[in-house]
Amino acid sequence: MAWVKTADARRDVNAAMAHGEFRFYAINGIAPGIVPGVEQYGADKEMVKKYGYRTIAGTSDYSNGDLNQLAYQYAETYNRILLRYLRAKTL
Repeated sequence: MAWVKTADARRDVNAAMAHGEFRFYAINGIAPGIVPGVEQYGADKEMVKKYGYRTIAGTSDYSNGDLNQLAYQYAETYNRILLRYLRAKTL
């Protein structure tokens, strides 16, 4: 999980979309599959349901506090960028 220290969410989401990858990123916390930066209800929830998500391996509430925070921030930024794109695509 150390990769999140130098990860660039904007670059990564653009590269993923260029390859047809539209899944969101999730982290494990109190519950598994938390998708940061996305409302858990309504249209956002439907987008996550439609495109799915992948969990950042190694995230949890029990270890790697600093790395977990970085992973959360990375996923939040990544997901917000992806969500903006998907919303614009569906208009």
